[in-house]
Amino acid sequence: MSGANAGKLVFVLAGAAMSACAIIPTMHYFNRHGVQTAKATGKREGEAREKARQERQRAAMNETLKKLNAEAEATRRMFKMTLALYSVGFACAASSGSVTDEHKAHIEEYIVGVSKIAMPQHIRTKMDQVALAPPDVKTAFSHAASIAKKETWAFFDELVGFLFDIQGGANAGLMTFRSEWFYLRETA
Repeated sequence: MSGANAGKLVFVLAGAAMSACAIIPTMHYFNRHGVQTAKATGKREGEAREKARQERQRAAMNETLKKLNAEAEATRRMFKMTLALYSVGFACAASSGSVTDEHKAHIEEYIVGVSKIAMPQHIRTKMDQVALAPPDVKTAFSHAASIAKKETWAFFDELVGFLFDIQGGANAGLMTFRSEWFYLRETA
C-alpha cells in the first residue's frame, strides 16, 4: 500500500472513529431522553388512572354517606315526632286530673304500640319522663309545632280526639285542653 493510500486509510479510520465517538453519546442521549420521556408518560398515565379510581371511590363513598345521613335524619325526625306526640298525649291526659295507668297504656298503644321496645334507651327514658311529668297544653303544642309538618298535624289532632273520646269528654279539664289545643292550632 502506498503512503498516500495509507494516509487516506488512516484519515478515513480516524474519521470513522471520531464519528463513532460523537454518534454513540448522541444516540445514548436521545435514547436516554426517549426512555425518560416514556417513563414520565407512563407515570402520568398511571397517576391519572389512580386519581380517577380514587375519585370514583370518593364519589361512591359520598353517595353512601348521603344515604346514611338521610336515613339518620329520618330516624331523628321519627323520634322527635314520637316525643312530641307523647307530650301532647300526656298533656291532654293530665288535663283531666292525674294520668292513670290506663291512660298511659292507651297513649302508648296509640303512638308506638309494641315498637317502644325497639326504640333506643335514651328515647324511652324521655318518654317515661314525659309520662311522669306531663307538660301543659302550650308546652305540648310547642313540642308538636317544632316537629310537625302540614301533613303530620292530623296525628296530633287525632290523638287529642282519641283521648277525649275514650275519657267520655265530660271532664272540664279535658274540655279546656281540647279547646286550647284547637285554638292554638288555628292561630299558629
